[in-house]
Amino acid sequence: MLEQRLAVLEAENTALRNRVAELKAERDNAVAQTRLFSLAMQEDQHELAAQEAVLDEAVGENIRFVEFVGVNTPHIERGMRLLDGAHKGAERKHGQVAQREAKYREQQDEVDRIHREHPSMTWTAISELAARQFGISGRTIRRHCTDPTKPQNNTSRSQ
Repeated sequence: MLEQRLAVLEAENTALRNRVAELKAERDNAVAQTRLFSLAMQEDQHELAAQEAVLDEAVGENIRFVEFVGVNTPHIERGMRLLDGAHKGAERKHGQVAQREAKYREQQDEVDRIHREHPSMTWTAISELAARQFGISGRTIRRHCTDPTKPQNNTSRSQ
C-alpha cells in the first residue's frame, strides 16, 4: 500500500513538475511578447512623433499663409483683377486660342508657299516676306511657324 501511495505521489509530482514547466514556458512566452510589444510601441511612438512634427510644420505654414492672405487680401484681389484684365485684353487683341491657331496655320501656309516658289531663300528672308503680307514682323513669323528649309524641325508652337 505504501508503494502504491508512493507511486501515486510520484505521478502527481511528475504532473506538477510538468505543469510548472508549462507555466514557466507560458510566462517566458508572455515576457517575450511583452518585450516585442514594447519595442513595437516604441517604434510606433517614434513614427508618430515624426508624423506629428511634419504635421506641426505643415499647420504652421498654413497658419502663416492664412495670416499672409488675410493681411494682403486687398492686394491679392487687385492682382487677380489685373491678371483677369490682362487675359481679356490679350484675347481681345489677339483673338481666342482657336482664332490664333487658325491665324498661325494661315501664316504657315504662306511660308510654305513662298518656300515652294523660292526654294533657295533663307528662313529669315522667307519670314520677312511673309511678315510683310500679314503686317507683322519677321520675328513673329519665326516664333509661330516652322522653318521649311529644315524639314526635320518640329518645334513650332502651333503644332
